Amino acid sequence: MNYLHDNPVGYRIRRLARYLGDDTDAALARRLGVSSQVLNRAINRGELSRKLADRLRALIPGLTRDWIYDGDLGGLPLHLAQALGGPPDTNFTTRP
Repeated sequence: MNYLHDNPVGYRIRRLARYLGDDTDAALARRLGVSSQVLNRAINRGELSRKLADRLRALIPGLTRDWIYDGDLGGLPLHLAQALGGPPDTNFTTRP
């Protein structure tokens, strides 16, 4: 699966995990206070609830739902737009 094209929401969640310094899904799930299954559904299937999106926003001041769901950089603070809006990171755009 190519996350960037097949599941852009999952791709953006992985970018957020990298931004936060979490190198595993389990670490991000713990930080968010959700089960690994809930996070994996969001990453692998794009099933991202508003509640989970809001938890991500609470972790990262300035993060918008527009970026999480649609990739819209417009409402992000400059430092987040630069960190999250760069070229695709090939370290996690495809599954091994």
